[in-house]
Amino acid sequence: MMSCKVESIHKPIAVIRPVYSENGDGCEIITDHGESYYDRRSIKSVKKALARAHSLDLKAQSATVARMLGRGGVLPFYLDKGMIYVPFKMRRALASGDYCYGYVRQDQLVDISTRENTPCISLQNGRVLELVSTLAGARLNLEAARRLTILLTPPVDEEERVIQAIKMILEWLKK
Repeated sequence: MMSCKVESIHKPIAVIRPVYSENGDGCEIITDHGESYYDRRSIKSVKKALARAHSLDLKAQSATVARMLGRGGVLPFYLDKGMIYVPFKMRRALASGDYCYGYVRQDQLVDISTRENTPCISLQNGRVLELVSTLAGARLNLEAARRLTILLTPPVDEEERVIQAIKMILEWLKK
């Protein structure tokens, strides 16, 4: 696994997850194509760096998301409406204060299931990641991200759709 900072990865990021290494707390970054990178910073620092690279205020976003979903705790976050990251518990804490949640981009998630009694998530890139949470807990987090997706999607303006359809028909009739 190549070592680098999340800001230097210029490929779509599918997963950021906390990992322990000989240097302590770090973060594995997995791209859409399944390539793995290691950032020596904690998951919280990597998440902040990713948000900074996208000019986002995660604290303000988190308050808004909590209000939208009507819940607190570990919440999904987004870089834009098409890049919503779902939190999943991905490791057990070795020390007090260790953050155990990683994030998977919602559109990269294929399935949440169990393998040999262990909850797992399957990704578009073919990778399968084990979870520490219960299957029910993982599905609740995915459902919260799906609700967030709906809430972030503006309602369709029916009148505008009719106008666009008429324009398309007129263009077709002109030919």
